[in-house]
Amino acid sequence: MNRFLGRLVVLSFLAAAAVCTPVEARLSSEEIQRLRSEFVSSVFDEFAESVVFVTGYFEDPADQNLSEYFIDDEDDKYGIATGFFITSDGYVLTNAHVVHRTINHYVQTMDDEEYEAELITILVPYDLALLKITPKKPVKPVVFKEDGEVRRGEVVMTIGHPHELRYSCLQGIISGTGRQLHLPEMGVYIDDILQTDMAIYGGASGSPWFDLDQKVVGITTSKMCDSECISWGVSNRTILNQLLNLYDFPHRNGFVRGFELELENGHCVVHGLDKNSPAGQAGLEDGDIIAIVNGAPISGVTSWAAKEAKFNAQTPVTITILRGEKKEQKTFRFTFSQWQAPDVNEMLWKKVGLKVRPMTQKEIDLFELKSPFAYLITDVDAQRFEGMKQKPQVNDVLGKIAWVRPRDFGHFARILDRLSPKQKIPMVVLRAVDPQTKQSVLLSAGQSAPRKGKRKTVKSRIDYEFFEVK
Repeated sequence: MNRFLGRLVVLSFLAAAAVCTPVEARLSSEEIQRLRSEFVSSVFDEFAESVVFVTGYFEDPADQNLSEYFIDDEDDKYGIATGFFITSDGYVLTNAHVVHRTINHYVQTMDDEEYEAELITILVPYDLALLKITPKKPVKPVVFKEDGEVRRGEVVMTIGHPHELRYSCLQGIISGTGRQLHLPEMGVYIDDILQTDMAIYGGASGSPWFDLDQKVVGITTSKMCDSECISWGVSNRTILNQLLNLYDFPHRNGFVRGFELELENGHCVVHGLDKNSPAGQAGLEDGDIIAIVNGAPISGVTSWAAKEAKFNAQTPVTITILRGEKKEQKTFRFTFSQWQAPDVNEMLWKKVGLKVRPMTQKEIDLFELKSPFAYLITDVDAQRFEGMKQKPQVNDVLGKIAWVRPRDFGHFARILDRLSPKQKIPMVVLRAVDPQTKQSVLLSAGQSAPRKGKRKTVKSRIDYEFFEVK
């Protein structure tokens, strides 16, 4: 159906009401239900294929066991969650609380195709995460609401997978805006949360909220445990203001932007400008509105991101800005300085007090690890861990840092680069000890400890929750 059918239905009703008496303008309950159902069915027809099923090996952190990391004899448990395409080339938005407890992520599309997914970024303070697949053909992305505010009383609907009931539709209203939500398992408070009366259940996390314009105004996050009609979602304003951090194009594609962008009334507004960057030297200023990039109008953050994904060292960027009542044009090259991944161990030692190296396949097998994304600790700054009952040791395995498993040293560097002084971060350290020799199953030389017969290895998971970077 036409993307704007829902809006047209409502506009038609408003036009009819304008020429009727108050009594005649009232809708019967049957007419109201018909309008609501037409809105839901039109959104489903248009965007159901944009919604995906997110899976992967899952273990609830509250269980405090080791099967998330170590191979065991139990059947695999797969997480159930929702996500949705935000670009035609396969970027998927979902919740941080979905992916931080899942390894080896997979995305299943509406046509039952399954793709291995790369975790691009996880922003725990906003409960947002970005996955990337390589689809066989272009996929249909959603459209974000980038202008105007989300108001109480607005009708919204969502498509998700509650309790693995694939592609279920739910409908409700925006019950409140600007709430604050505490996510205990993530240890964060999130501002600018939307409240709805839609009944949200497990598996629907990460589902998009559509308004009558069929635009996304939020993403399902959680529900109030003792209520069936109070649920929460991260607002479109928060999503759009964090979108460029999710894509992380400067680090991933090797350039420095020189400024940040915020969404204000549907416009991309420059802030945090580095005066010494080419953008600053070209004359950009904080508060400038980006209107045109290389001849294409910029209607919001999503259109800017589509351009930024294609910036390269050979192509100059020409920007038209709005500054008050004036229009000005600036031309410069964004990729003026390649972002070189610094030495990971130098950063790790400075920020956390550890040094690591990638594990060999033999060591991964010896540790019986499920994921190959693991790093052996080779040095520990003991002073950094004074006062802690359990301390990381040489030959322990760094399983997670800042909620994320680093995929490689480049990814590791990007995670560390985001850590600021005095920021508190969680780490997970894994330890395996031979119960007879009382030694680590890995000796300092990196060789396996002698094992006689089928000696069982004692394994432990040490959580350093909110370890402070000094």
